[in-house]
Amino acid sequence: MLWLFLDFHQLSLDALAPILDKEEPRPCVIYEAEVNQIVQCNSYATEAGIEVGMGMAQAASLCSDLSIIDYKVDRETSHLKILANSLYQLIGDIVLIPPASLALRLDPSIRFYDGLRPLCQTIMNELNQQKVNFHFATGWSIESAKVLAKAKMDRILSDQAAIHNALLQCHLNQTDLTTQQVDSLARVGIHTLQSLLSLPTTEIGKRFDNKLISYLTALRGEVFPTCVYFHPEEKFAETIEPAYEISQTQHLLPWVNRLLNQLAVFLRLRNQVTASLTLTLFFREKEKESLQIGSAYPLSLAANWLPLFELHIEKLTLTEPVTALGLTANQTEQMNGHNSDFFYHRFHYFAKMQLLGKLQAKLGSDNVCTPTFNNDHRLEEASPAANFPAFIPHWHPLFIATTPLPLSESSQIQFGPVRIQTGWWDDQDVKRDYFIAQTSKGELLLVYKSSPEQQWFIQGWYG
Repeated sequence: MLWLFLDFHQLSLDALAPILDKEEPRPCVIYEAEVNQIVQCNSYATEAGIEVGMGMAQAASLCSDLSIIDYKVDRETSHLKILANSLYQLIGDIVLIPPASLALRLDPSIRFYDGLRPLCQTIMNELNQQKVNFHFATGWSIESAKVLAKAKMDRILSDQAAIHNALLQCHLNQTDLTTQQVDSLARVGIHTLQSLLSLPTTEIGKRFDNKLISYLTALRGEVFPTCVYFHPEEKFAETIEPAYEISQTQHLLPWVNRLLNQLAVFLRLRNQVTASLTLTLFFREKEKESLQIGSAYPLSLAANWLPLFELHIEKLTLTEPVTALGLTANQTEQMNGHNSDFFYHRFHYFAKMQLLGKLQAKLGSDNVCTPTFNNDHRLEEASPAANFPAFIPHWHPLFIATTPLPLSESSQIQFGPVRIQTGWWDDQDVKRDYFIAQTSKGELLLVYKSSPEQQWFIQGWYG
């Protein structure tokens, strides 16, 4: 067996980040009142000197403009299920470890990705898209991978000897041992797993109960405790609880968009669409309020549903602040020829992520880029690796020269001219006539003739 353990150490903050980032940046912390401790803090709070484990009085003394959000286990567990649903598109063996951890069994899925590295890279790509912070590690059991993840190893190991050597370096505080057990072992000079695992089982059994013995055998990989695998719900009905009460209708839309994105993942997994949704608004004192949003055409993408919700929400008048939002798919249907046509942009998410993972594993993450748009018709202003002009003509080349090269070989015009006259706003104006030319070797080039110099240059090459 080979398990990947993911420890989302600031999941509550990460879930709120897309909403909070749209507001004025400020220090923000997640506070657990029961233990009077800061359990999560963003980068602005860290810069102010606030650390995880601090009490509220000390944190408030370091930063007067501190945003405080109460920690709720149910809310964080809900965010964890969202991550599990997104990863379920890529790998089926997932174990939820509430409130903020996932364990993924890798060995059954390696053959689908042509290796361990492409599989892990695909998983990391998905988590990066979710914009969550996490520590990770692999091990022969959930228990061993968890210890290494808590030690912030952040490495993928498949060799048994390497995993064993890494475990021996871990401190007992990074295990699932209780504070009392760690203190008892510390009194006899045992502080690391290397010291603990070197003791005979009979000696440990004289001082501790069977739970500790069972844990150590699982840590060694001698036994594998049973676990319950995650399975998505059959019907979509999700509720999201913002960290603050919402009094203005326009502030509902970011949270609605998050619910719609969850719906899109749910439908994509099942190859389904829906034409009817119910949005439920929850209040502190008032009874909940439901809105029925329908579409004349079955939809699945969040971008298609959001304009319909905007039209309904802008008509709302909130008499009380909203404390939670729920979204339910009233009825779903399979995507078929009647609800999709030639122009329907069906997105094969699994195939794309699988290919991306393989490319990054083979070429390196820095050598695989995603095209982004650049509002400039001058092709040399676009990075050949990561940008394309917002207007992409049919004659756009596959490779672009950031510095045009003089045309030095005889070529025959195949297409053109197309005139580009732009750049007046930054004093780098150009006036060019573009052509597609073919060399004697059959190579297709994008060339242009500058004006008024009447000189020929190579701008790009076609594949």
